[in-house]
Amino acid sequence: MTIMIQDMHTVTLHDAETQLPQLVEHAARGEAFIISKGGRPMVKVIPFDTTIGHPQRLGFLE
Repeated sequence: MTIMIQDMHTVTLHDAETQLPQLVEHAARGEAFIISKGGRPMVKVIPFDTTIGHPQRLGFLE
């Protein structure tokens, strides 16, 4: 089963439990989604921002 994630796609909790590795890969590529339980949105999964806490140095060659 291939899971296609679009902008703010909603996934049931059951699907999230059974397809977690694929969902994590989608999120890591920047495709946020919502996990719902009983038809109610519960959590929003977004990619981790690796730039937080790492200021960009401007004007210097690496």
